[in-house]
Amino acid sequence: MAKDADRRGARRRGLASLLNLASGVAHEIKNPLNAISVASQLVQRLLEKRGALPPEDELRKHFAVIHLEVGRIRKVIDNFVQFSRIEDLSLEPVPLDDIVAGVLIPVREMAERARLELDVDVEAGAMVAADCGRLHEALIHVLENAVQSTDAGGRVSLTVRTLNRSVRIVVRDSGRGIPIADIDQIFEPYYSTRVDRLGLGLTLARSIIRGHRGRVRVRSQVGVGTEFTIFLPRVAAGGEGAPPPSDTD
Repeated sequence: MAKDADRRGARRRGLASLLNLASGVAHEIKNPLNAISVASQLVQRLLEKRGALPPEDELRKHFAVIHLEVGRIRKVIDNFVQFSRIEDLSLEPVPLDDIVAGVLIPVREMAERARLELDVDVEAGAMVAADCGRLHEALIHVLENAVQSTDAGGRVSLTVRTLNRSVRIVVRDSGRGIPIADIDQIFEPYYSTRVDRLGLGLTLARSIIRGHRGRVRVRSQVGVGTEFTIFLPRVAAGGEGAPPPSDTD
């Protein structure tokens, strides 16, 4: 037990050091990356203005690749910067259904594009102590993962319920499922079963939820689907907090 705790502590310290280093590198990269992005867009517009870039010209395809890859690099940088700021959360009592309403706007569009059914059942009035922007981000990551793990014609559901000491958020999909051997790895940075995924979304989500004194439980079965259950401490309307939630709440 003590050895396991030591290993986990060493692992957390190692990850913290890596993230600090990566955050510094990210700041150094961001300015020249922005310059490259702006310059490529200006060159493209200049060529278009001079009529040297017809709609089907090969150069246009190369510019599209530049813009796509710059966007991917910028997303990696932004994720690292956000990860390094997890401890800067500003928590205040808010109705969880207000945050969920904002989350559902982009998620409904994701589900529609993926041709999925989206079921939503949210109990009104559940209060949590939250940094609205960061909790919104965490829920987006979890729901996006559910959508991207589910084939067309499948189903994703979001359920919110108030329990004794906590608020329970359940995101369930009818997707491909996660092998038992991989369950413990899904929150690791850059773990992903998809070659086109950056693999930081669930890592960020769990860190943000932990920053809210919450916890995440995952259950999955290959070929059946996956269920993410998030527990967040309940607060009273006046802002009085509850103890950190347990999985049995």
